[in-house]
Amino acid sequence: MKRLALLITLLSSPASAQFYSYDDFDRQPPAVKYFYVAGEVDMFLAVQASGAKRLDVGECIRDAKISIKEITENMQAYARTHPELQNGSVATPLLGYLADLCPASNGIK
Repeated sequence: MKRLALLITLLSSPASAQFYSYDDFDRQPPAVKYFYVAGEVDMFLAVQASGAKRLDVGECIRDAKISIKEITENMQAYARTHPELQNGSVATPLLGYLADLCPASNGIK
């Protein structure tokens, strides 16, 4: 049933990229939030792979065995305790949460 709801959400969403402010992101249904955070994490990993900037989160996320759903929910909890991070993009509180999750990562903030 959850997969059907997810499929319906995906099919009813526009195919173009959408950039959300944190406030806009916070108003989205859970499935949209999960996909959005997955895209942000993919972007961080692509930056890491390009060598342009060091964002060593891939191994940390893998070793923590944490799902995108958990990352999303934990990032939102992190943002609630750091309201100053809610003024910009979703990447700001996500990077803050990942820095706490992965303290051994170099240059994440």
